[in-house]
Amino acid sequence: MGNEKSFFKVQKITEIESIKGITILWLFLVHFIERFIQGSFFANPSATWPSLSERFLQIKPFSRYDFSGIFANFLRYVGWCGDQGVQIFLIISGFSLTYSVLKHNKKLESISFFKKRLIRIYPEWLTVHFLLIASYIFVGRGLNPTSYETILSFFGIRFLPKTMYYFSPAWWFISLILQLYLIFPILILLVQSTKPIRNLLLIISGALLVRAIGLYNFHDNLDWWSRGGISITRLPEFTAGILFAVVAQNKPEFTQKISSGKKNTFLWILIWIIGNLASFFLLGMTIAFLVTGVSLFILLLILIRHLGSKTNSFYRWVGRNSLSIFLVHHPVLLAIVPTTLSIFETGKVIFYFCISFSISIIFALIVKQ
Repeated sequence: MGNEKSFFKVQKITEIESIKGITILWLFLVHFIERFIQGSFFANPSATWPSLSERFLQIKPFSRYDFSGIFANFLRYVGWCGDQGVQIFLIISGFSLTYSVLKHNKKLESISFFKKRLIRIYPEWLTVHFLLIASYIFVGRGLNPTSYETILSFFGIRFLPKTMYYFSPAWWFISLILQLYLIFPILILLVQSTKPIRNLLLIISGALLVRAIGLYNFHDNLDWWSRGGISITRLPEFTAGILFAVVAQNKPEFTQKISSGKKNTFLWILIWIIGNLASFFLLGMTIAFLVTGVSLFILLLILIRHLGSKTNSFYRWVGRNSLSIFLVHHPVLLAIVPTTLSIFETGKVIFYFCISFSISIIFALIVKQ
């Protein structure tokens, strides 16, 4: 390897924070544009999923060739792919948790682990709920304190099909990550076994099989199953992050090799494209999230090495505050961005994006206090 630095061994968590920063901005963008344009059909199977021809027809470019048309097409394509931030966060979570355990080289204490995870999430989670309940009481907009959905959400229970998207649709992710935290101590036992890579690959394969079975049997709740209402459907990406950490620990030269060089960059872009094409098909949705997540994770590793220090500092700051930004951004978008906004109104689109993001940052800092 010569004098090359291994990303996983030397640069460590600061670059992970940069990736988180880029990812939360991408998620913000997709939720922003979905306020005033239709969400993507690809990667979003549901009981009302249109025909395959309609799914492909949706991505046809707007037939406008002025600046507004070019900007609208760019915004739509980049924004739609922002949903893939979910799989990146799952991979990052699996990687970071495992990296920490391997770094300290000691047995994971489950009770202590759960306490730390809850302390990491629940203070900000509960603060946001209290603020939105107060908003409902005083101005009539927010979380209704007498609603059973609010009570369930308060405790992080959003995995039921009818409560998954209650009030702030993005919050379904919190329920998913809490479920994966419950599974992590079992997964780490596999990591600390004699054949960790084989065991993790078996977990990924088994979860993909279960996911495929559900895709073909839960028609009425297809969106709930595919997106991750229950953790096993998104276990492949989380476990892939764990696998990254194990391989990085044991074979740092290999991890450096696959995340550097022009040829590898083009290869991962090709794999990402294949993952996106797979997401147009029900069978393809078995692997689409895993393929796009892994390829994007590697591509973002490559990208941040080429960014300037000031740019990386900004992304790291956003990444360090990603949880609070995530919790507040969707309620802010719902309150500020009008559904009547046209994607061709370039000036207004930029204005609403900037103002809603700025307000999200302000509220995120308040929540984090």
